[in-house]
Amino acid sequence: MTSAGLVTHSVHLHNEPPEMLTDWVSINYHDPVIDDLVANPGRTQIYHPPIRHAAPEHAVVLDYTKRYGHLNCMSVATMSKAHPLGQWLSLYRADPHDHFAQADGRMLEQIMPHLIEALEINRMLGQVPSVDSASGNGGTRAIARMDGTLYHCGKKFTELLLEVWPKWKGGRLPAELMSALHLKRETILADHAIAVSISSLEICCC
Repeated sequence: MTSAGLVTHSVHLHNEPPEMLTDWVSINYHDPVIDDLVANPGRTQIYHPPIRHAAPEHAVVLDYTKRYGHLNCMSVATMSKAHPLGQWLSLYRADPHDHFAQADGRMLEQIMPHLIEALEINRMLGQVPSVDSASGNGGTRAIARMDGTLYHCGKKFTELLLEVWPKWKGGRLPAELMSALHLKRETILADHAIAVSISSLEICCC
């Protein structure tokens, strides 16, 4: 948030024209919904622009919503220590009579953390080098926290762990494997011809 309005760092549009962003930058400091979202992190704001932006000082925002068919809206923003700038999601309906319901708002609040987690995983996967299939390496990768909690685990990685630990339930790397990797950054799983190595991954998301 700045004196000139909200500054966005990255945006993904779905079924929206790119010029929508240019127009929004020029009017967002007039939009009272932004203050509502910042004041109520994690809470969905449902609004009908012809009513929410009826005041004369919000005329440019109302004009914008009409221009792009945002005549019923639902938005949520989250702020945390990891993401102090917030992450936002807005959904729009062009039919002025097709209002979002409170149940829609509750659903958005429930799925937003999962969307954020999916975004985090994809960002991390984008930082992980691919396995070199041309070299014949049959390896596979997973991403986990230092305590073994898995962020991402592909099918082949799961199959290899189950080969060694048939009763493994997933969600966290096996304790025996964690102990071995704690002593050194690579270990050979006896009788299974499986080598496991670890490397650190630093992610900075703004």
